[in-house]
Amino acid sequence: QYGYMWWLNTGHAFHKNASEDTFVAVGAGGNCVVIDPEKDLVVVTRWCEDVAGVVDLAAQAVGSN
Repeated sequence: QYGYMWWLNTGHAFHKNASEDTFVAVGAGGNCVVIDPEKDLVVVTRWCEDVAGVVDLAAQAVGSN
């Protein structure tokens, strides 16, 4: 699930509603950059306690259009 300094969403391990092509840069304190090329989605969080929840909501919203 980890490669080239990025976390991968293989098997939807990180974000259940984001595509498997999603990759994630994770920092301390909930700082995170999530890129889902399939859904044309980029989510950036800062000091977030529920990054997965934010990404899942955004992926659901984009996927519902």
